[in-house]
Amino acid sequence: MGIYDREYYRTSREAAHSAWPQSAVTNIILICVICYLLDWVLFPEDHRLTYLLAANGQTLLAPWLWWKFLTYGFVHDPAPAHIILNMLSLFFLGREVESHYGTREFWCLYLAMIVFGGVVHALLNLGQSYMLLGASGAVCGVTLLFVLRHPFATLVLFPFPFPLPAWVVGLVLVVINVFGFGLGSRGGPAGGAGHIAFSVHLAGMAFAWAYYRFGWQLSSIWSSVTRGVRGRSFRVRYPDDEHEEDRREDEELRALEEEVDRILEKISQFGEASLTRKERRILEDASRRFRSRRGSRPSE
Repeated sequence: MGIYDREYYRTSREAAHSAWPQSAVTNIILICVICYLLDWVLFPEDHRLTYLLAANGQTLLAPWLWWKFLTYGFVHDPAPAHIILNMLSLFFLGREVESHYGTREFWCLYLAMIVFGGVVHALLNLGQSYMLLGASGAVCGVTLLFVLRHPFATLVLFPFPFPLPAWVVGLVLVVINVFGFGLGSRGGPAGGAGHIAFSVHLAGMAFAWAYYRFGWQLSSIWSSVTRGVRGRSFRVRYPDDEHEEDRREDEELRALEEEVDRILEKISQFGEASLTRKERRILEDASRRFRSRRGSRPSE
């Protein structure tokens, strides 16, 4: 299917008015709130759902439970302050980050920070049963990424009643978590103090810094991995050299289409003004290549 026949071109207005929200931030908040409410409604006494989806230091030793390194980030402590603070921070700061990087890239980044934070916590508490839950690690990463992109924006940091420059908020966030990490006692989880896993917060921020510093494109990496898996599993291999060039061109076009899909989705949600110069160049290049490819085909 040609890129100009794709759904983004034909139904962008319909997509914008669809019943289910397209924003990653909105969907993450919805998932967390639904999990929180379900846990209170179904298991008000023992909060079994939260504990089922939470991770701990023993999770790393049980490969069949590695899915918990993802699910722990969508459940929160039964006390409402945990989920409220996380979701408010994600709502106010995450939307700008998603607007800049795109919905698909934001999903990859957010989930990667959750998994990375969970694995770091498990390594520091290997074999221990200290429970890990909540989106704090990923939210701290999103916060730092916002600060790195807008260091002089003004933010309000609870409990301070006055606005602060974003770089001050970022600095305070890092210092508090480094200090808390150092307070981890022998009687509690390593890298934590009380019920707060500071190691997970620091892991999320470290991942966000590396992401910003080295310009990673996680959605492209993920597409390459999944495309390679699909290719090894299902693609017919052509031994003849004459097919190799065509096959390579098809793979490049498929990768380009996936990247264009991501950019068009970003346009449908946030408008053309949200595009970076690199994304505009990709669209221009894709337009030329697909027009050339369409023009070279014989008429039917």
